[in-house]
Amino acid sequence: MFILPLETPQPLTDSLLSYQVFDPTYYIEVVHEEEDGQPRDDALIYNGEPACELAILPADPDPEVVMQAALLDKDESGEPGLGRYFAETGQIDCR
Repeated sequence: MFILPLETPQPLTDSLLSYQVFDPTYYIEVVHEEEDGQPRDDALIYNGEPACELAILPADPDPEVVMQAALLDKDESGEPGLGRYFAETGQIDCR
């Protein structure tokens, strides 16, 4: 479980919040909890107002990025931000 308490709550009214969890220099997979190959209904929970739509978008890396990442040796790092291509995106849409 990952809880993200904010020091200063951010208003989400009429906003879209997107997030990703990833290692910035490697292509490690961090995914939301799954059931039957799909994110569980309770894999992303928002407790607050206003009522918002929740979604988990799968990663869809470019095949060339996948190939470049696969060529990295275990003691090598990729370009800064490499992990973002392999991370699912959570969205809280209150628009």
